[in-house]
Amino acid sequence: MLAKSTPKPYCDAVEKEYKQPMEIIKNGEPQERAAFIAATALTLARPLIAGFVSHRGIDKKHEWTASDATQLAGAYLTDMEGSVARLGNAQTEFGAKIDPIADKLATNPHEIVLATRGEDSMARVGIRLARDVAISGLRAYAKHATVGRAKTAANWSGKSNTLLRQSTNVFATSPLGKKHPTLRTSLQVASTALTIGSGIYTGVKLLQEVRRIKREDRQASRE
Repeated sequence: MLAKSTPKPYCDAVEKEYKQPMEIIKNGEPQERAAFIAATALTLARPLIAGFVSHRGIDKKHEWTASDATQLAGAYLTDMEGSVARLGNAQTEFGAKIDPIADKLATNPHEIVLATRGEDSMARVGIRLARDVAISGLRAYAKHATVGRAKTAANWSGKSNTLLRQSTNVFATSPLGKKHPTLRTSLQVASTALTIGSGIYTGVKLLQEVRRIKREDRQASRE
């Protein structure tokens, strides 16, 4: 049923998107293959390393240490994978798609753990999570509505939002977070505000991209 309701051009675009990494691995230059493998490894490492830190925090008796904060910061620093891919000319649509997913998997669960420990507000965490789910849904819609042509990679507002949220998480996971709870809360409020603003900006941009492509299609069909 799904196959019948899915336009073939969209299926072709998705197939091309997932074939691109295999082409790099099979036929790419050595530097391209090395850059792609390194970038992919960094992307996958981000939620895994952050997950180990979050898992320790599930035990509410566990006191956050400098080591916890350092490991979480290390997980978030793997976000440099885009630069690694560009350095080796190994950027792919697949990489652009899984990068924001890795960010969310490394960020949202840890924020939930902080909330269960009373170190963040469930309301604020819920707002950030709702924004992330909504933007992920809009990205999927934009790709489907434009047969894979819409550009859905993270923009500057999304990257700024991710940077502030992850920096805030590192601070909250360090001994400094417990020592300075007011500053921790202020950073969490600021990151929530930026999350809302970024969500609105990104959502508008995605819808504008869809409208632009559909308008070009209509104009082309008249000619």
